Amino acid sequence: KLVEDNLVSGDEKMRKPDPRFFGLLKEQHGMSFESAVSIDDVEKNIVAAHRLGFQTVHFTSPEALRRELGTLGVL
Repeated sequence: KLVEDNLVSGDEKMRKPDPRFFGLLKEQHGMSFESAVSIDDVEKNIVAAHRLGFQTVHFTSPEALRRELGTLGVL
């Protein structure tokens, strides 16, 4: 299954790159940062997620996302 869990900052009433937002992944879904992929179109959010240990993809287009997810072995 490609998307098991997701978090949307607007739904959580938090703004990325606040580390507490990323911490919700552990709290709500029991996932480690290292086993998750953070996809975002905002560079500072990608940098913050990467520093926490996430695999990251800077979203620029659907085609590029598909390639990146393939490189990560997700697709």
